[in-house]
Amino acid sequence: MSDKHWVEIYYPDMKANIHITYKRIKNLEQLKSYFNDAFVLTAKHQIKANAIDEVVVKTPSGKTATISELNGEVPSQFQFTITDSTHHFLRGAVYFYTKVSNDSLAPAIDYMKKDAMHLINTIEWR
Repeated sequence: MSDKHWVEIYYPDMKANIHITYKRIKNLEQLKSYFNDAFVLTAKHQIKANAIDEVVVKTPSGKTATISELNGEVPSQFQFTITDSTHHFLRGAVYFYTKVSNDSLAPAIDYMKKDAMHLINTIEWR
């Protein structure tokens, strides 16, 4: 990976992680490029996804988050971006490192979505 600001939060019991990439925003064109890259990465799952539901929300601290829920036998059922639109951009994706079977993974998928939503709603930039 070429990004130097990334981290993976690993959940060993679920064989899953949240892959997070942070980017500093220098100008509006760069922000547009980050959103486009995030859209393209999510869209790559269209081959196996039955649907991709996307919603844009404001977090309690005023940041903008785009949340994408992917339905179907995809390796990443939940992806998101968070930004303050001027200085900070963060992209996250939940991945399972096991054979995808959404029926059997449903409790783990729900847990990971809730944990990712907690991250989205409580993130603070330093």
